[in-house]
Amino acid sequence: KADNIEFYFDGNYEHQFNSAIDNGSDFTVDSLTLDLSATMPIDTNLKLSVQVAYSLDFYDFGGGTAFAGSTDPWDTIHTISIGALLDWGMSDDVTIFGGPLLQSARESGADFGDSLSGGGVIGFKYRVSDDLTAGLGVGVFSRIEDEIKAYPIFVLDWRFSDDFRFSTTAGAGAFGRAGIELIWDTTDKLELALGAGYELKRFRLDDSGVASGGVGETSSIPAWIRANYKISNDVNVGAMFGFHFSGEIKIENDRGGNLNSQDYDTTPLLSVYFTIHF
Repeated sequence: KADNIEFYFDGNYEHQFNSAIDNGSDFTVDSLTLDLSATMPIDTNLKLSVQVAYSLDFYDFGGGTAFAGSTDPWDTIHTISIGALLDWGMSDDVTIFGGPLLQSARESGADFGDSLSGGGVIGFKYRVSDDLTAGLGVGVFSRIEDEIKAYPIFVLDWRFSDDFRFSTTAGAGAFGRAGIELIWDTTDKLELALGAGYELKRFRLDDSGVASGGVGETSSIPAWIRANYKISNDVNVGAMFGFHFSGEIKIENDRGGNLNSQDYDTTPLLSVYFTIHF
């Protein structure tokens, strides 16, 4: 902490195992994400959080069968997300939140200016009791070569017993992964969680592939189990294992027209992560 500013640094490595696509091809994904955020009070009832995240996704296609005319439609994807969120405590029990989000998602070699999307969120949280906070909101975002879309935001933090609670994970469903977890605080240092959510990745492709300057997209419904261990008050490490259900992979041209869309089989995922608070 410095001058009442709290910093968080997170790292995550995730492997999506071999995913069989309906057309006979397959792919794996290795992802590395680094995230730095800062939270600072502006006055007694107003707090600002700023977050910068970078993700590197390595796709490896195989199976020898072409997807949209190519056996290797894309490979390395770079994603940079920058967001800010204001929390205004308008009363002891009601908090209003909102802020903008900007993202660049592109294959190596794709034009940065054509990879941008963004929008914002707004909503509220209501503290029903010391053990229950709930809220609603909406996120409105543009997407690469797609119309502006709105996504619901659900907020829930409910400790329904001394050891168990429900908690929503961050996100509005527009960028990255959002969901809900049932968390079991087994000890002061170890928590176990069972969760599910929705994941969407959409990115600009380079000019050398089968869809020159086009768009790639993957989506799924992930479900997982997670273990988090508190090494100290400021350091956490953890691991997660789960599956991607209802997976879909899609490639579009540079105007957003669908070139090929295929489902892929239920696929395991495995990740390890850390969080440092300073």
